[in-house]
Amino acid sequence: MKLLNYTTSYLAGLLLLIISIWAALFYYAMLDEIYDSIDDGLDNQKGLIIQKVTVDSSLLRQGDFNEGGLLIREISADKALHFYDQYSDTTMYMQNEKEFEPVRLLRTVFAHNGRYYQMNVYTSMVEEDDLVLELFYALLWLYLGLLATILLLNNFLLKHIWKP
Repeated sequence: MKLLNYTTSYLAGLLLLIISIWAALFYYAMLDEIYDSIDDGLDNQKGLIIQKVTVDSSLLRQGDFNEGGLLIREISADKALHFYDQYSDTTMYMQNEKEFEPVRLLRTVFAHNGRYYQMNVYTSMVEEDDLVLELFYALLWLYLGLLATILLLNNFLLKHIWKP
């Protein structure tokens, strides 16, 4: 094996390892940013709903999730005082998709006129399997492009530098 090809193969292997590590870090950073953004939206929705309840208390009497992705039910004061906001991933049946889709759910508690209510608010989420697949293909093309460019440039430069 020529010294040029030997050097190039080591470079390609190192690039594969480094880019794979960066791809994993990038994926988890993107996922964290998506969750952060969705949670901020849920917090905003929570605030808007609580404001709306002060004007129109009919929201407090609904029994099930409505079109707005909202469920409110009365709870005891003892339970409310020991409750913290909870964010979770779950699935819900979506009528238009005819299947269960991932959603982000916020469970929270608020007080209104001396009574305590638990509110569940959900919003649709990016489907993680779709995200993984799209990121995989994007990173694969990025890796192949980077690898081809670096190997070609490396080959070209080393041939000219190592000329007798």
